[in-house]
Amino acid sequence: MSDDRYKTLIQTMQNILPEEDCAQAYLIVLSGAEIGKMHRLEPGSTSIGRSRETKVCLEHEEISRLHAEILITSSGAAYIRDCGSSNGTLLNAKPLTDAQRELTDGDKIQIGGTVILKFSYQDHLEESFQLALYNSAVRDPLTGVHNKR
Repeated sequence: MSDDRYKTLIQTMQNILPEEDCAQAYLIVLSGAEIGKMHRLEPGSTSIGRSRETKVCLEHEEISRLHAEILITSSGAAYIRDCGSSNGTLLNAKPLTDAQRELTDGDKIQIGGTVILKFSYQDHLEESFQLALYNSAVRDPLTGVHNKR
């Protein structure tokens, strides 16, 4: 007697990945109040700081109003510099000086004493996954309303 629970359904395999999906630069919050949040980095300058006028606003008293800046060139290269912040910026556990440094996929950026960001290139599938993961952490699954965190 055969048990259908152990049979594998055989079907024609189709590629569900997009043919070409350009990777986009992101900052992903690894620690701090907004853990899991993604910030898309567009070509040009992206300011990071405590001020609501920065493109990446991180509300913490150890973070300067304008703390650091990331530059994405037209060729896709990424650079970071500290903007004279009070508590400094670390790139892969090493202090940033006045000079800008090139970012590579997976670099970890510490802003102040508690916030760590990961620089990453993500395609559309990875972006969707990260967004779904973040939303499941901050939204009530039944109502879709933000949790009380």
